[in-house]
Amino acid sequence: MICDEFAILKGGVEEEFLQGVFPTVSSSKSSKIILVSTPKGVGNEFYKIYNRAVLDLDNSSTNRMLKWTPVRIDWWDVPRKR
Repeated sequence: MICDEFAILKGGVEEEFLQGVFPTVSSSKSSKIILVSTPKGVGNEFYKIYNRAVLDLDNSSTNRMLKWTPVRIDWWDVPRKR
């Protein structure tokens, strides 16, 4: 499952959303959740998940069995056509 612009979600629905889809996604050993977003400051759920992954903390704020792998791609890393 790919969730795009995850940091933009409002109203605290991010954690509830992940808790809702986690049982389905975790029922398969090959399924993954991919969160993609531009950062929107500090304190949002995307920020928390990403920083916990960078610090290699196994416990996420959504589920203790969930292990996130951080990947960062800055805009200048993407080749442009000229």
